[in-house]
Amino acid sequence: MADRAINPVVDLSREEAARILAAWLGEERRVVGLRRMTGGCVHTVLEVEFEGEGSPVVFKVAHRVHEASIQAEHDVLRYFRAHTEFPVPKPYACDTTGEVVPYSWLIMERLEGGHLGEARMLPEDEDRIQRAMGEAVGRLHEHTRAAGFGHLVGEERPAEPWPAYFGHLLASNYRDARDTGLMAGGDRRLCERVMEVAPAALARAVTPTLVHGDIWATNIMVGGEPRRMQLTGFLDPGGIFADPEYELAYLEVWQTVDRRFFEVYAKRHRVDDGYGLRRMFYWLNTLLLHVWCFRTEHYASAAAGLIRRLAAVV
Repeated sequence: MADRAINPVVDLSREEAARILAAWLGEERRVVGLRRMTGGCVHTVLEVEFEGEGSPVVFKVAHRVHEASIQAEHDVLRYFRAHTEFPVPKPYACDTTGEVVPYSWLIMERLEGGHLGEARMLPEDEDRIQRAMGEAVGRLHEHTRAAGFGHLVGEERPAEPWPAYFGHLLASNYRDARDTGLMAGGDRRLCERVMEVAPAALARAVTPTLVHGDIWATNIMVGGEPRRMQLTGFLDPGGIFADPEYELAYLEVWQTVDRRFFEVYAKRHRVDDGYGLRRMFYWLNTLLLHVWCFRTEHYASAAAGLIRRLAAVV
C-alpha cells in the first residue's frame, strides 16, 4: 500500500504547536520537538514533545478547517476506549473551527514503539504479534448491534442488508476509479458485470459487527526489544459495523496477517465456507479506492487483474 500523502502536508510551526497545546492544557508549554511521523496518507501526523508532564503526544492535522474526519476520528477513538478492550490511542482534544490555528487538529496519545512496517522482528516476535492481533481483532468482533450496518458516527443512511450497504460503497469507489481514466474499457465492462453479481455472492446471515476497517502495517504499533516485542495498539480506526469478513479480507489484501492470526481468531469466530470468493469482492473495493486515492498504474493494474479473476469465476 502506498505511503504518499493524499492531501497537502501541513508544515506546522513550533509556535502553532504551542498554541494547540495551550488550548488543550490551559497553560503554555514550550515545544522542544516536532517530528513528522510515517503514515499520515490523508492528514499530517506529528510527534510533539514539550516541557512538563504528558509529553510526547501525537497531533493529526488537516490542512483545512471544518474537517469532519478529524472530529469523527476523535469520536470513534472515544467510543473504542469506552466500549471495547481494543487498544487504540486515548483522544485528548480536537478542534475544527480554525480559531487556534487555521487547520483542524486532533491530539492523541503517543503509543509505545513504531509501526509494524518498519519494525525489525525476529521470527518469535512475528509469531507473538500475529497471535496478539488475532486475539485483539477476535475480541473486537464480539461487539455487535441490531441497528444495522454503517459507521459509528457521521452516517445517516436507513438500515439495509449488508450486500446492499456494501454495494453502494463498491459502486461509489468504482465510479471514482473509472473517472481517473486509468481503467481500460474492457476492464470497466468486466467490473460492471462483476458488480452485478456481488449482492448474490455476499448474501448470507451476518450480524452488524464492529470492525476497525483500516488495519495494515502502518496502523499497527509494536514496541520493545527483539525477542520481546509486543503489540501496543492500532491507529486510525474507521469504526464501522460491517460483515466481519470485510475486515478479514482487508487484513489479507496487504498480506498483513497469516495463518497464525487466523488460528487465534478462529477460537472466537468461525470463518464460513465461501469466504475465499467473498473476500475477492472486498479486495476489489479496496483496490478501486486506491486507484482513486493514489492514481497510479500499480493499483490500476492490480485492480484489473482482480477484476479478470473475479469475472472468470462468477
